[in-house]
Amino acid sequence: MKKLLVLFLLILALGCSKDDEPGLDPIIGNFRIVEASMNGEKLELEYCQDLFTMDFFLFNMGTYTLYGDSIGGNCEANTIADLYWERNGKNYTITSDIPFFDGTIVPTNSAPATLKNNVLTITINYGGLDLKMVYRKLNPKPGN
Repeated sequence: MKKLLVLFLLILALGCSKDDEPGLDPIIGNFRIVEASMNGEKLELEYCQDLFTMDFFLFNMGTYTLYGDSIGGNCEANTIADLYWERNGKNYTITSDIPFFDGTIVPTNSAPATLKNNVLTITINYGGLDLKMVYRKLNPKPGN
C-alpha cells in the first residue's frame, strides 16, 4: 500500500510542474496600452490614458480598465468594463462592454486583434478611419 501511495505522489509531482501549462492561451495576462494611431499617424496618449489596461482571464473573459483624473489630480480607474475574447487560429476577436475609443465618434466595441511577442494589436476600421491600439503584456513568462 505504501508503494502505491509513493508511486501516486511521484506521478502527481511529475505531472504537475509549475512551468507546465499546456492549455493556457498566450493572451492570458495583463496588458497596458503603449501606443494608439489613426490612419498611420501616432496619437499622443493623454494624461492617465497611458495606464489603460486589458486583463485577460480563463474562460474567454477579462476586464478593460480606463483611467482618468481624480479630484486630487492623480490617475484612478474610472471605468472598468467586462471583456470577452475569442481565438481563431493566430487571431483574436475582443469585445468590450464599452467602446474601445470611449468618448470619441467611434462606437466600436468589438475588434480583431493579433498577439505577437507579447504585443497585442487591436485594429479597427470605422467610417474610413484606420485605428490601432497597441498593448504590451506586463510581466510575461520567459519564452513567451
